[in-house]
Amino acid sequence: MKAQTNNIDKDCINLLMSCDDRFFKPFLTTLYSVIKNTESSVNLYFIGHLSQKQIFKVKKILGNGDFKIYDSCEDIFNNFQNIVLPPQYSQNIFFRIYAPYVFQKVDKLLWIDSDIIFTDDISLMFNYEMNGKLIAAWQDIHPVSSKIKKIDNYDIKTYFCSGIVLFNCSAIRKRYTLNKYRGIVDHLLKTNLRMFDQDILNIIFRNDVEFFPSCFSTYIWNKYNDIKIIVDNFSSFHYAGDVKPWQKRYYNFKNESLYWKYGKHNFALSYIIYRFLYSRIYFVFKCLYFIFKRKKPGKDNKVL
Repeated sequence: MKAQTNNIDKDCINLLMSCDDRFFKPFLTTLYSVIKNTESSVNLYFIGHLSQKQIFKVKKILGNGDFKIYDSCEDIFNNFQNIVLPPQYSQNIFFRIYAPYVFQKVDKLLWIDSDIIFTDDISLMFNYEMNGKLIAAWQDIHPVSSKIKKIDNYDIKTYFCSGIVLFNCSAIRKRYTLNKYRGIVDHLLKTNLRMFDQDILNIIFRNDVEFFPSCFSTYIWNKYNDIKIIVDNFSSFHYAGDVKPWQKRYYNFKNESLYWKYGKHNFALSYIIYRFLYSRIYFVFKCLYFIFKRKKPGKDNKVL
């Protein structure tokens, strides 16, 4: 269960990410947005499988930063293999849970999801004062999950989003042995989880989370959908939701330009053009469908 952790530059940012093949290009896009807006060198700690071709593409974006890969086939991840997830998720969402025990020589790791675009220096998050807490995270403002106050039998004072999580790895390892931590996770996997890994992290760290300021991130459904306002007021933009901006059914045209500012470097031009045309046509037909559906006479609304 050892990962390569030699020659770690303590002045660098330790970034933690994971993805499967479906999310590889979005993963590259998120990483690209980090590198383009961050002055410090970035060490990338990746959990999962990558081909040699994929590794080459990651290193090309990463530059001089250190790149460590941990194989997700190791025994520590076996308890996630049989979990049935909706199609928009992959098993990789669970890998962040064990990050402090995977990279045992790293004191601090910043996890980021692969559907986030960063518009500011990520060192602001990585160097955020945790005040002795085990993690730092962003308070969830989703209309549904923000109202979560109880998961199974656990009371949650303030629910946080697991898309960006700063792990105080050394403090977590000091608080929990791996066996104790794994026992907690195994137990929680048998409970009634709605948000999967996010629920698990909220339960474990419910009394040990330092909250990032709200300006660190925002969702696509935030009232600030104007790109200039977003860039001027937030450090990152989380494209949460079932449909993502790189998918052809995405039609939130107000904010997709921010994504493709970085995505154009990682997706083929032919796909970008195809997705652009498809999303517009899809949107038109969707509008027409709702228009005709609304005009369709009901049982009590017969046309003479």
